[in-house]
Formats: sequence, C-alpha cells, structure tokens
Amino acid sequence: MQFGHCNVCGEELGSRNHNFYSRTQKVSLDGETKTITVLHELQEMTFCGQECWEAMEEQITAGLHPLYQPLHLVATCSECQESVDRGEPHYTLNIGELEDISQPWLASMRIIEEKEIAVFCPECRVPEGDLAAALGLLEQEDESVAAAETKGAKEFEPWS
Repeated sequence: MQFGHCNVCGEELGSRNHNFYSRTQKVSLDGETKTITVLHELQEMTFCGQECWEAMEEQITAGLHPLYQPLHLVATCSECQESVDRGEPHYTLNIGELEDISQPWLASMRIIEEKEIAVFCPECRVPEGDLAAALGLLEQEDESVAAAETKGAKEFEPWS
C-alpha cells in the first residue's frame, strides 16, 4: 500500500507514521468512561517520524495556549482562553502515531498513540478546509494530505 511522502523531509512513508489532523468532535461521559464522537476529521499533514513532527510542532502551535490539556468535559480555548464545553461540538488539533494493519480485504490503521494538541471554542475556529495550507505550512495541496470525512460519526475510547 502506498502512503505518500513526509511533508517535512519528503521521505516515502512506511507503514508507521505520524499524522497531524484537525477534527470536530464532542465528548460524553458515562460513569468513568469518556467517549469521543468524531463528527468531521481532516488529515492536515503526515510525517515519517517523531523527528519530523517535532520540526513542525513549534510552527503549528505558535500563539496557542494552553496546549496538551487533559481530557475533561470543560477545556480552555487555546486561542481566546474561554471555557469550551466538550459535550458540544468543538474543534481540536491532534497528532497521532498510526500503524497500517490493512489486510487484502480491508484498509485499516491502528492508533498507537494520539495527543490532542489544542482545543477551540466554536467562536474562535471551525473547520474550513485545509488548515495546514491556510497556516502557510504547505505551499500547495499535496496528494499525501487527504480529507477524511466520516459518513456518520465514529466513536472511540481514549487510552488515558
């Protein structure tokens, strides 16, 4: 399976890589279990490894605070510092390490590790296309940056 090329060094991507993506999501709590329902997700950039992600991290996170917040039902907007009700749809930036576990009959990626970089209130940011291009991180749309809009929500339980 072809995975494209790293947006930093240009290396061909292997079966394990790092993805920077934006998503609209909401969080629900059932007892001790927190569930994230993903309403829309867009893969912004792909990196061959941790080193290339770290080379872009400062540029991606410049001007945002706080970063890497714990997953609680109320967060702080990384742009205006107002409260964000995670039970309602809200916009996030994420980095994940993924591994291809596809079979001949099914294309599939396993999330090895995922971190939510930033959280935004609906007044500050909503998905409007290719964030990486809008931030000037990519010169033009690249084939390795693909939109992945779900046909219905997908849910998963975060590891921590």
